[in-house]
Amino acid sequence: HLEKEEVPGMFGTLVVCLPSRHTGGEMILSHHGQLISLETALSSDFDLSAIAWYSDVKHEIKPVLTGYRLALTYNLARAAGSGERPSAKTIHKRNTEIQRAFEQWQDDDNEPLLVYILGNTYTNVSLSMRNLKGHDRAVCQYLQDICPSNEF
Repeated sequence: HLEKEEVPGMFGTLVVCLPSRHTGGEMILSHHGQLISLETALSSDFDLSAIAWYSDVKHEIKPVLTGYRLALTYNLARAAGSGERPSAKTIHKRNTEIQRAFEQWQDDDNEPLLVYILGNTYTNVSLSMRNLKGHDRAVCQYLQDICPSNEF
């Protein structure tokens, strides 16, 4: 099912599963043809596990078969007037636009470089993924994830 807005500005849900022995209870998320499954029982004796999803992502939580799953569930919300609410639809649209930009760049023989200008200043010594800050880190991590599938 899809989440309903339980608090003003709600855009998603976060579930943190505490160490508690159990079997079953798989969490299944689906959006725009993609399916993701998380099995919390595999390491439930000693480990925490966490999963979050946007409100426009369909989710199903299978029954716990044995034992108990202790979970903390949080509504993720954004303050009123703080801009557009994050959503899976927005991310999918952004991914499609970036994919289109990569394809156009690859088709254009006159453009030798494709550049993203960082928002912060870094020294040559500090310029690495682990040292990037805030938005720079998020954008570069995203680009690092999608570049291999685009032959970069």
